[in-house]
Amino acid sequence: MRGFGAVLALLAAVGCAAGSGAAGEDGPVPVAPEVYALHVPFDEYRLSVVDHQEVAYARDLLMRSCMRDLGREWEVLEPPVRDPAPTDRRRYGLIEPQVAARYGYHMPPPAPETRERLRVHEEREELSPGDERAAFGGGGEDGGGGCQERAEDRLREDVPPPAESRVFDYESEAFEASMEDPAVERVFGAWSACMRDGGFDYSDPMEVLGDPAWARSERPTDHEIAVAEADVRCKRSTRLVEVWSGVESRIQLEAVHAEPDVFEGFAQAKSAELEAARDVIAEYG
Repeated sequence: MRGFGAVLALLAAVGCAAGSGAAGEDGPVPVAPEVYALHVPFDEYRLSVVDHQEVAYARDLLMRSCMRDLGREWEVLEPPVRDPAPTDRRRYGLIEPQVAARYGYHMPPPAPETRERLRVHEEREELSPGDERAAFGGGGEDGGGGCQERAEDRLREDVPPPAESRVFDYESEAFEASMEDPAVERVFGAWSACMRDGGFDYSDPMEVLGDPAWARSERPTDHEIAVAEADVRCKRSTRLVEVWSGVESRIQLEAVHAEPDVFEGFAQAKSAELEAARDVIAEYG
Protein backbone atom coordinates (compact mmCIF):
# COMPACT_ATOMS: atom_id res chain seq x y z
CA MET A 1 0.00 0.00 0.00
CA ARG A 2 1.62 3.22 -1.17
CA GLY A 3 0.62 6.84 -1.70
CA PHE A 4 -0.56 9.61 0.60
CA GLY A 5 -4.15 8.36 0.72
CA ALA A 6 -2.82 4.94 1.67
CA VAL A 7 -0.99 6.47 4.62
CA LEU A 8 -4.25 7.94 5.92
CA ALA A 9 -5.96 4.57 5.54
CA LEU A 10 -3.19 2.85 7.46
CA LEU A 11 -3.39 5.34 10.29
CA ALA A 12 -7.15 4.88 10.51
CA ALA A 13 -6.84 1.10 10.65
CA VAL A 14 -4.20 1.04 13.38
CA GLY A 15 -5.92 3.88 15.25
CA CYS A 16 -9.20 1.95 15.35
CA ALA A 17 -7.39 -1.08 16.75
CA ALA A 18 -5.85 1.09 19.44
CA GLY A 19 -9.16 2.51 20.61
CA SER A 20 -9.29 5.67 22.71
CA GLY A 21 -6.67 4.59 25.17
CA ALA A 22 -6.09 0.89 24.87
CA ALA A 23 -2.33 1.16 24.60
CA GLY A 24 -1.83 3.05 27.84
CA GLU A 25 -3.69 4.14 30.93
CA ASP A 26 -1.44 7.02 31.99
CA GLY A 27 -2.37 9.58 29.37
CA PRO A 28 -0.91 10.38 25.96
CA VAL A 29 2.72 11.15 25.27
CA PRO A 30 3.05 14.82 24.23
CA VAL A 31 3.58 15.37 20.53
CA ALA A 32 7.33 15.55 19.90
CA PRO A 33 8.84 18.86 18.72
CA GLU A 34 10.08 17.24 15.51
CA VAL A 35 6.45 16.56 14.56
CA TYR A 36 5.50 20.22 14.89
CA ALA A 37 8.60 21.06 12.83
CA LEU A 38 7.35 19.04 9.85
CA HIS A 39 6.10 21.31 7.07
CA VAL A 40 5.67 20.98 3.31
CA PRO A 41 4.89 23.72 0.77
CA PHE A 42 1.33 22.56 0.18
CA ASP A 43 0.54 23.38 3.82
CA GLU A 44 0.12 26.97 2.63
CA TYR A 45 -2.81 25.98 0.43
CA ARG A 46 -5.01 23.90 2.73
CA LEU A 47 -6.58 24.46 6.11
CA SER A 48 -4.70 23.05 9.08
CA VAL A 49 -6.52 21.16 11.83
CA VAL A 50 -6.58 24.36 13.89
CA ASP A 51 -7.91 26.30 10.87
CA HIS A 52 -10.71 23.76 10.45
CA GLN A 53 -11.56 24.10 14.12
CA GLU A 54 -11.57 27.90 13.82
CA VAL A 55 -14.11 27.60 11.01
CA ALA A 56 -16.09 25.13 13.13
CA TYR A 57 -16.00 27.61 16.04
CA ALA A 58 -17.43 30.32 13.80
CA ARG A 59 -20.14 27.90 12.68
CA ASP A 60 -20.91 27.06 16.30
CA LEU A 61 -21.23 30.75 17.18
CA LEU A 62 -23.71 31.27 14.36
CA MET A 63 -25.62 28.17 15.39
CA ARG A 64 -25.74 29.29 19.02
CA SER A 65 -27.20 32.64 17.95
CA CYS A 66 -29.74 30.93 15.70
CA MET A 67 -30.70 28.37 18.34
CA ARG A 68 -31.13 31.07 20.99
CA ASP A 69 -33.46 32.93 18.65
CA LEU A 70 -35.53 29.73 18.71
CA GLY A 71 -35.39 29.51 22.50
CA ARG A 72 -32.85 26.69 22.49
CA GLU A 73 -29.24 26.21 23.61
CA TRP A 74 -26.11 25.19 21.69
CA GLU A 75 -22.76 24.30 23.29
CA VAL A 76 -19.83 26.03 21.61
CA LEU A 77 -16.30 24.64 21.56
CA GLU A 78 -13.44 27.05 21.00
CA PRO A 79 -10.54 25.95 18.79
CA PRO A 80 -7.25 24.97 20.43
CA VAL A 81 -4.30 27.35 20.32
CA ARG A 82 -2.08 24.52 19.11
CA ASP A 83 -2.95 21.41 17.15
CA PRO A 84 -2.95 18.51 19.66
CA ALA A 85 -2.52 15.89 16.90
CA PRO A 86 -0.91 17.30 13.73
CA THR A 87 -1.98 15.76 10.44
CA ASP A 88 1.66 15.17 9.51
CA ARG A 89 2.44 13.28 12.71
CA ARG A 90 3.03 10.06 10.72
CA ARG A 91 3.52 11.48 7.27
CA TYR A 92 6.83 9.62 7.04
CA GLY A 93 5.87 6.82 9.38
CA LEU A 94 6.60 6.63 13.08
CA ILE A 95 9.25 9.16 14.17
CA GLU A 96 8.69 9.70 17.92
CA PRO A 97 10.85 7.57 20.28
CA GLN A 98 8.53 7.97 23.27
CA VAL A 99 5.49 6.97 21.25
CA ALA A 100 7.33 3.97 19.82
CA ALA A 101 8.37 2.81 23.29
CA ARG A 102 4.88 3.05 24.77
CA TYR A 103 2.44 2.47 21.92
CA GLY A 104 4.38 0.86 19.10
CA TYR A 105 2.39 1.55 15.93
CA HIS A 106 -0.88 2.00 17.79
CA MET A 107 -2.13 5.56 17.90
CA PRO A 108 -1.71 7.28 21.28
CA PRO A 109 -4.94 8.17 23.07
CA PRO A 110 -6.32 11.58 22.13
CA ALA A 111 -5.28 14.72 23.98
CA PRO A 112 -7.74 16.09 26.60
CA GLU A 113 -8.96 18.87 24.30
CA THR A 114 -9.64 16.31 21.56
CA ARG A 115 -11.57 14.11 23.99
CA GLU A 116 -13.64 17.15 24.97
CA ARG A 117 -14.52 17.85 21.35
CA LEU A 118 -15.47 14.20 20.86
CA ARG A 119 -17.68 14.36 23.97
CA VAL A 120 -19.63 17.32 22.63
CA HIS A 121 -20.05 15.74 19.20
CA GLU A 122 -21.31 12.55 20.83
CA GLU A 123 -23.82 14.56 22.86
CA ARG A 124 -25.04 16.16 19.66
CA GLU A 125 -26.00 12.68 18.49
CA GLU A 126 -28.44 12.54 21.41
CA LEU A 127 -30.27 15.84 20.88
CA SER A 128 -33.98 15.94 21.55
CA PRO A 129 -36.12 15.73 18.40
CA GLY A 130 -36.98 19.41 18.68
CA ASP A 131 -33.36 20.51 19.14
CA GLU A 132 -32.26 18.26 16.29
CA ARG A 133 -34.80 19.73 13.89
CA ALA A 134 -33.86 23.25 14.92
CA ALA A 135 -30.16 22.56 14.52
CA PHE A 136 -30.10 20.37 11.42
CA GLY A 137 -33.50 20.74 9.77
CA GLY A 138 -35.51 17.86 8.43
CA GLY A 139 -38.86 19.20 9.51
CA GLY A 140 -41.06 22.25 9.57
CA GLU A 141 -43.15 23.92 6.90
CA ASP A 142 -40.22 25.39 4.98
CA GLY A 143 -38.33 22.10 4.85
CA GLY A 144 -35.11 24.03 5.52
CA GLY A 145 -31.82 22.73 6.85
CA GLY A 146 -32.05 24.37 10.24
CA CYS A 147 -29.48 26.53 11.97
CA GLN A 148 -26.56 24.57 10.54
CA GLU A 149 -27.62 25.35 6.98
CA ARG A 150 -28.05 29.03 7.83
CA ALA A 151 -24.60 29.08 9.43
CA GLU A 152 -23.03 27.41 6.40
CA ASP A 153 -24.74 29.87 4.06
CA ARG A 154 -23.31 32.77 6.05
CA LEU A 155 -19.80 31.31 6.10
CA ARG A 156 -19.85 30.50 2.37
CA GLU A 157 -21.30 33.86 1.28
CA ASP A 158 -18.95 35.43 -1.32
CA VAL A 159 -16.35 32.73 -0.56
CA PRO A 160 -14.88 30.60 -3.41
CA PRO A 161 -15.57 26.86 -3.29
CA PRO A 162 -13.19 25.07 -0.92
CA ALA A 163 -10.04 23.73 -2.58
CA GLU A 164 -9.20 21.02 -0.03
CA SER A 165 -9.94 18.03 -2.26
CA ARG A 166 -7.97 19.44 -5.20
CA VAL A 167 -4.97 20.24 -2.99
CA PHE A 168 -5.16 16.70 -1.62
CA ASP A 169 -5.00 15.30 -5.16
CA TYR A 170 -1.81 17.25 -5.85
CA GLU A 171 -0.43 16.24 -2.46
CA SER A 172 -1.11 12.55 -3.05
CA GLU A 173 0.64 12.67 -6.42
CA ALA A 174 3.67 14.46 -4.96
CA PHE A 175 3.91 12.00 -2.07
CA GLU A 176 3.84 9.00 -4.35
CA ALA A 177 6.39 10.61 -6.70
CA SER A 178 8.68 11.28 -3.74
CA MET A 179 8.72 7.57 -2.87
CA GLU A 180 10.01 6.81 -6.37
CA ASP A 181 12.77 9.44 -6.29
CA PRO A 182 16.29 7.90 -6.44
CA ALA A 183 17.45 9.72 -3.30
CA VAL A 184 14.45 8.45 -1.34
CA GLU A 185 14.85 4.93 -2.71
CA ARG A 186 18.50 4.99 -1.57
CA VAL A 187 17.60 6.12 1.94
CA PHE A 188 14.85 3.48 2.05
CA GLY A 189 17.54 0.92 1.24
CA ALA A 190 19.75 2.19 4.04
CA TRP A 191 16.83 2.16 6.46
CA SER A 192 15.85 -1.38 5.38
CA ALA A 193 19.44 -2.60 5.91
CA CYS A 194 19.43 -1.02 9.37
CA MET A 195 16.17 -2.79 10.19
CA ARG A 196 17.58 -6.12 8.99
CA ASP A 197 20.52 -5.64 11.36
CA GLY A 198 17.92 -5.67 14.12
CA GLY A 199 16.24 -8.79 12.75
CA PHE A 200 13.30 -7.09 11.02
CA ASP A 201 12.62 -7.43 7.29
CA TYR A 202 10.80 -4.44 5.77
CA SER A 203 11.47 -2.68 2.48
CA ASP A 204 10.30 0.81 3.45
CA PRO A 205 8.63 2.73 6.30
CA MET A 206 5.16 2.44 4.78
CA GLU A 207 5.39 -1.35 4.79
CA VAL A 208 6.21 -1.50 8.49
CA LEU A 209 3.57 1.14 9.31
CA GLY A 210 0.95 -0.94 7.49
CA ASP A 211 1.92 -4.35 8.85
CA PRO A 212 -1.48 -6.00 9.49
CA ALA A 213 -0.08 -7.60 12.65
CA TRP A 214 -0.38 -4.28 14.49
CA ALA A 215 -4.15 -4.11 13.99
CA ARG A 216 -4.78 -7.56 15.45
CA SER A 217 -4.56 -6.49 19.08
CA GLU A 218 -5.78 -3.56 21.14
CA ARG A 219 -2.42 -3.25 22.88
CA PRO A 220 1.05 -3.31 21.33
CA THR A 221 2.96 -6.55 21.78
CA ASP A 222 6.60 -6.66 22.89
CA HIS A 223 7.52 -7.52 19.31
CA GLU A 224 5.63 -4.51 17.95
CA ILE A 225 7.40 -2.18 20.38
CA ALA A 226 10.80 -3.65 19.46
CA VAL A 227 10.09 -3.11 15.75
CA ALA A 228 8.82 0.44 16.37
CA GLU A 229 11.87 1.40 18.41
CA ALA A 230 14.18 0.00 15.72
CA ASP A 231 12.20 1.85 13.05
CA VAL A 232 12.68 5.21 14.78
CA ARG A 233 16.38 4.55 15.45
CA CYS A 234 16.97 3.60 11.83
CA LYS A 235 15.14 6.67 10.55
CA ARG A 236 17.40 8.84 12.66
CA SER A 237 20.65 7.09 11.80
CA THR A 238 19.93 7.24 8.04
CA ARG A 239 18.44 10.79 8.13
CA LEU A 240 15.43 9.32 6.35
CA VAL A 241 12.90 12.00 7.31
CA GLU A 242 15.28 14.81 6.38
CA VAL A 243 15.97 13.29 2.95
CA TRP A 244 12.38 12.28 2.23
CA SER A 245 10.80 15.55 3.32
CA GLY A 246 13.39 17.48 1.29
CA VAL A 247 12.52 15.55 -1.85
CA GLU A 248 8.78 15.84 -1.30
CA SER A 249 9.09 19.58 -0.68
CA ARG A 250 11.06 19.99 -3.92
CA ILE A 251 8.39 18.09 -5.88
CA GLN A 252 5.63 20.18 -4.34
CA LEU A 253 7.44 23.44 -5.13
CA GLU A 254 7.88 22.29 -8.73
CA ALA A 255 4.11 21.77 -8.93
CA VAL A 256 3.47 25.25 -7.53
CA HIS A 257 5.88 26.84 -10.02
CA ALA A 258 4.37 24.86 -12.90
CA GLU A 259 0.81 26.06 -12.20
CA PRO A 260 1.07 29.35 -10.29
CA ASP A 261 -2.46 30.50 -11.16
CA VAL A 262 -3.97 27.26 -9.86
CA PHE A 263 -2.16 27.50 -6.55
CA GLU A 264 -2.89 31.19 -6.21
CA GLY A 265 -6.55 30.22 -6.50
CA PHE A 266 -6.07 27.65 -3.73
CA ALA A 267 -4.45 30.32 -1.53
CA GLN A 268 -7.27 32.76 -2.17
CA ALA A 269 -9.91 30.15 -1.34
CA LYS A 270 -8.19 29.32 1.94
CA SER A 271 -7.74 32.99 2.85
CA ALA A 272 -11.36 33.83 2.05
CA GLU A 273 -12.68 30.93 4.13
CA LEU A 274 -10.60 31.93 7.16
CA GLU A 275 -11.47 35.62 6.76
CA ALA A 276 -15.18 34.82 6.70
CA ALA A 277 -14.83 32.71 9.85
CA ARG A 278 -12.84 35.41 11.64
CA ASP A 279 -15.41 38.05 10.72
CA VAL A 280 -18.08 35.90 12.37
CA ILE A 281 -15.89 35.33 15.45
CA ALA A 282 -15.32 39.08 15.77
CA GLU A 283 -19.06 39.69 15.57
CA TYR A 284 -20.41 36.85 17.70
CA GLY A 285 -17.48 35.70 19.83
